[in-house]
Amino acid sequence: MKKTLLLLTSILLAAISAGTLLAVDSLNVNLIGRLNLCWDTTSDIALQDGLVYLAAGYSGVRILDVTQPEQPIEIGWCDSWGGATSVAVADDYAYVTCYWGGFRTYDVSDPAYPVETDVQELEYMISDVILQDGYAWVAGRWDGLYIFDLTDPAHPQLTGACQTPGSDTFDLAVSDTLAFLVDGYQGLRVVNVADVTAPVEIASLEIPATTWGVAVQDDWLFVASDNLHTVSIADPYNPFLYGSPWSPDCYASGVEVYNDHVWVTSNGGLFVANTTNPGSLVEVCSLEDSYANGIAFEDDLACLSAGNRSGLRTLDITDPGDVFELGSLARPLQAERIAVAGELAVFALYDYMQPGSDGVQLLDISDPAQPQRAGILDLQANVAEVALAGQYAMAACWGQGLKIIDISDIAAPFQAAVCDTTGNFSDLALNETHAFVTLPYEGLRAIDISDPLEPETCGILGIADGTHAVAIEDTLACILGQGFQVVNIADPEQMEMLGSTNDLPGYPVCVAASSTLACLVFEFDGSGGVVVVDFSDPDNPEPRGWCYTPGGDCASDIVIRDHYACVADQAGDVQIIDFADPDNLIIVGSYPMPDRTRAVAWHEEGLIYAVDGNDLEVLDFTLMEEVQPRHTAPPQFSLLTAWPNPFNNQITFEANLTEPGYVSLEIFDLLGRQVDLLDAGSQRAGKCHLTWQGAGSSGIYFARLMINNRQSDLIKVVQVK
Repeated sequence: MKKTLLLLTSILLAAISAGTLLAVDSLNVNLIGRLNLCWDTTSDIALQDGLVYLAAGYSGVRILDVTQPEQPIEIGWCDSWGGATSVAVADDYAYVTCYWGGFRTYDVSDPAYPVETDVQELEYMISDVILQDGYAWVAGRWDGLYIFDLTDPAHPQLTGACQTPGSDTFDLAVSDTLAFLVDGYQGLRVVNVADVTAPVEIASLEIPATTWGVAVQDDWLFVASDNLHTVSIADPYNPFLYGSPWSPDCYASGVEVYNDHVWVTSNGGLFVANTTNPGSLVEVCSLEDSYANGIAFEDDLACLSAGNRSGLRTLDITDPGDVFELGSLARPLQAERIAVAGELAVFALYDYMQPGSDGVQLLDISDPAQPQRAGILDLQANVAEVALAGQYAMAACWGQGLKIIDISDIAAPFQAAVCDTTGNFSDLALNETHAFVTLPYEGLRAIDISDPLEPETCGILGIADGTHAVAIEDTLACILGQGFQVVNIADPEQMEMLGSTNDLPGYPVCVAASSTLACLVFEFDGSGGVVVVDFSDPDNPEPRGWCYTPGGDCASDIVIRDHYACVADQAGDVQIIDFADPDNLIIVGSYPMPDRTRAVAWHEEGLIYAVDGNDLEVLDFTLMEEVQPRHTAPPQFSLLTAWPNPFNNQITFEANLTEPGYVSLEIFDLLGRQVDLLDAGSQRAGKCHLTWQGAGSSGIYFARLMINNRQSDLIKVVQVK
């Protein structure tokens, strides 16, 4: 999909500038390669023509090839933006419901690069979608049933809706002229859909415990709650519970009917029962799993979506009484920190084997367009930061010191040494012979790694207000505690505090340094940005310019190359700031990551490696290759910031006007349609504030400032209702 997006980026940018109904994707940044690292928790699964579609929350919809069921492989993905909750597939189209209310359609004729063809914003939290009889039947968690006509499969049309009184609709089933919704604590709802333009609820039935799933076979419903309940619908106006519930050793969360058997997914795994006598189900098979939460079928193949780290399991169901596994694909793991050098990348895996037990994953990046997984190592500790030094990787671990990992064989890394400490490391920086680590309650510690197999603490500098981040430039260390501090590390055994400053626009969080300038990420009142500190006189460091970044909260990482700072801006994606003029910072690049950007690294050859927890994306910042002429005069205006971002009911935009003029603010949706226009009238030079009350539903929007018929760049804002 990203290749498709890159192909469209220049078209979108030109179109929005011309005033047409399209939106911008990135600025001066191109995607070179990518690798999926992790799926979010999967909640639904579809199977068609040997391809599995997994609704994986904020990881979108993952597409896997199971034509060789012994070896499933991931081949593509759909970025669903709002957290995919359910997916259904017919022919060349996938239909996806989202946690934040979107109903999205994708052309998957090329499953490696799906293309979104339609998006419709419904109410908050859309739970389920199924396809039947030429319609898409959609369950809104708080709003009951929506019916979409699929005559034009690329652009579903809303035909009818029926609001049910419950607030937790999780699943639905359709049979002939009836739709059945399970509504959490409200039990079962029966809706007559003989007229799809005017569906109407005709009956309800209380079910013991919370209802999660429903399936229909002839005159029977099977409802998953704490047990599996059988409901007779011979008279749909008077449904009733039939007999004793089937009580497999589990908490049932989903149910499907296939080949005269009922298949129950649960926190105990998969359970199968014969439906010959629906009123008295008989278990014929079970398959243990940590948390099975969805199953799909095609001929004699079933694909089971499993929770935790079990990922996807392919099953032979030729005999439902003897189901067995054919193959599996383990759920990838979440990445937090990354370092790159040469042909290798290393990142920390969050909760690798169990909570509090991180690992490190090695990647072969000799071909940046196709990063390849290599070896993996469980460190059995929380990892604060990772770094690379020749044939070794260094991991600063909470409570367990500095772990040194031999990566000479990237397929089989192993722990070669450790400098054990009792403190909790929070950051790590290296020079040729020493590692410098920060400890929140101790200060700065220097560890001699000239012999990596015999690391040894050689110096400690106590710092009263604590430390949590460090960057090294030559013989100086830039330290963040309550403020910014400079330390002389020329002699690591006798480190010396030099100057400091607290005159910052917010609380400092992370730091990178180059030459005599440091770039700090700061947090202030729910927003965040970057400030430059000049430490050319290390005894008297001086704050210079600063700017907000659009993420809406504090960024989590920053790296420097030449006069550019690359920021992992959380919800604000990847942002690149030009600080060649340290008094006038300018955002000159951006790239939209699929999820919240966690970490960034800048390779010595110029490519950026960005991690959002679920994905690694390799980016080319084009201005690094072709230095653009800088303006000698300040811009006529700039859209500085928007806060809070994400926002709920309203968001405030701030602009700095260097001349008087007529000011307005345009708001666009993801399709580039103008959804609002704020008219501020004539304004004097200086700061100008505009407040937007938001749209009617959650989503991603773009804002553009206009003054005297000139326009600013777009910035992205996110509304969460």
